[in-house]
Amino acid sequence: MVYQDTIKPLTDFSLDLCKSLKKTMSLGITSNATLLTQESICDFTSWASQITVSWQITLDGNREWHNKTKKTERNEGTYEQVLHHVQKLLENGQYVTLRLNYTQSNLLSFYDVLDDLTHRKINTLDKLQISFQQVWQETDISGTEIEEVKKAYKKEGFRILPGKFNQKQRCY
Repeated sequence: MVYQDTIKPLTDFSLDLCKSLKKTMSLGITSNATLLTQESICDFTSWASQITVSWQITLDGNREWHNKTKKTERNEGTYEQVLHHVQKLLENGQYVTLRLNYTQSNLLSFYDVLDDLTHRKINTLDKLQISFQQVWQETDISGTEIEEVKKAYKKEGFRILPGKFNQKQRCY
């Protein structure tokens, strides 16, 4: 498993090295959050007592839209799993940017995501921020529609990141 064989030993090594050199370290992880386990969440929580750990996790719309895009090896959707792991990370003091990838087709489905987040009380956790990102292949999406969706999130207490980072060459 990539986590046990690579991420954990590399992070442990890096932490030890930084301590010995009296340097600080931060850890930024971009993930779809599907392979997280209770064990890995505990490790990241432990590391976060020594360094800043932050996550960027993506959703591609509500349950229906996201599950069309992101599936497990058994062809099961991952929407609920992603929300569960986001909630666990936040409950364990991790910083999470929830990146909401929108298109003209799925944009309005983010109202359902808002309902799901509020129902889970994820909006009460202060280490969460929301980043709305237009899928770079899309064009002609109404600025008014996305602003209305963002306004609904703000009304429920979510912190919305400003800006647009959908350049083709940018890697997350």
